[in-house]
Order: sequence, then C-alpha cells, then structure tokens
Amino acid sequence: MFGYIRHNIVFFALNHPGAKQEFDNIINSIKAPLRKIPPQTCKNFEIYDIRAFVSHKKTIKYSVIEPLNEPYEERAQANFDNEIEDEKLHKVFEEIRDIIKTK
Repeated sequence: MFGYIRHNIVFFALNHPGAKQEFDNIINSIKAPLRKIPPQTCKNFEIYDIRAFVSHKKTIKYSVIEPLNEPYEERAQANFDNEIEDEKLHKVFEEIRDIIKTK
C-alpha cells in the first residue's frame, strides 16, 4: 500500500480488492478527522477528496547497499599560492592547506 496526492486528491493504492472494499466501508471515518485536523505534512495542500484503487503491479523490494569505504590516496599536495588579501579568507585557505598536508 502507498499513497500520493494529485490534483488535491489523496490516492491510496491498495494491493488487494478486499482491502479496497474495507477502505470504502470506512472512508467517511477517515475523511472526517482529516478535514478537521489535517496532518502537518498536508498543511500546504487543500485536499478535496480521498480515493482508493487496487494496484495489480508487484511491489518492488529494494535493498539498501552499504557504501564501500575504500580508502584512496590523496592526490593533492597543497602546492598553491594564497594571494587572497581578505584576512578571513586567507586564514580559511591556510586551514585547507593544513588539512591537505596532514592527509
């Protein structure tokens, strides 16, 4: 099941016809509180209606792939001229140079 908002209508995609029938039976008990107190995430939308449909597409399950922490060799050597006249920016550049040199 998932939901989305399009043209100020909240759509719920259900994965079984029985779930849609049950949803249709309780739709008024869902609409009433949502009209009185809309969720914080829906404050920017003016919702006119709530609808449900049955999606016959298979849900795709995604797995989270851990990023590889492959160490890399620092190629920068901090060989640059700092010709900045502003003291704050000059200091920032020197801090960057020190960081590069320590790696």
